Amino acid sequence: MPTPGSDQIPRGKAVALSIAVLVPTLFIIVVLFIFSPIAGLAGVLAAVVAAGVMKNRKPQFFAALFPKKTIEPEPIEPLKPQRSSSKRTYMMLVGINAMNQQRVTVNESPFIIGREADCSFQLDYPQVSRHHLIITYDPNDKLCYVTDQSSNGTFLNSKPIPRDLKTPLHQGDALQIAGVIFSVEYVHY
Repeated sequence: MPTPGSDQIPRGKAVALSIAVLVPTLFIIVVLFIFSPIAGLAGVLAAVVAAGVMKNRKPQFFAALFPKKTIEPEPIEPLKPQRSSSKRTYMMLVGINAMNQQRVTVNESPFIIGREADCSFQLDYPQVSRHHLIITYDPNDKLCYVTDQSSNGTFLNSKPIPRDLKTPLHQGDALQIAGVIFSVEYVHY
């Protein structure tokens, strides 16, 4: 709402003025096209030039007609603390982007990441499935494997992981769950 003495034009008034100007202008241009296509083109050119001049001289009029929409980013929910235990640590997931270097200790096999309370680690984002993925440890290979269980997918080094396929995780791999990226760090390195 404009304040008294400001140069802002109310949106309703701007729409009414633009209709009051556009309808007769379009009528004149159509009539000019009927009698002479060249005169009609000249009328269109004159209308475009007039709109450009109006935009430069009265920018508040166009600002009222076409208000800028600002999109507020969704706030990122703080992560729920992971369960503390004295189990063996297989690897660490280190948050790269939205996680601000937060470390997630993978200390059980299977280790489930998702939104549900029964998960080993909870990520409370709408794109994360209830049980998004499962990380398992193979003592023979001394590697962890990830199995995608999600409906929105999981990415490893920017490539989608096939659903229900056990995929090995190597030192330095980038594991992406929704918009959150983790770096894989094994403890034995």
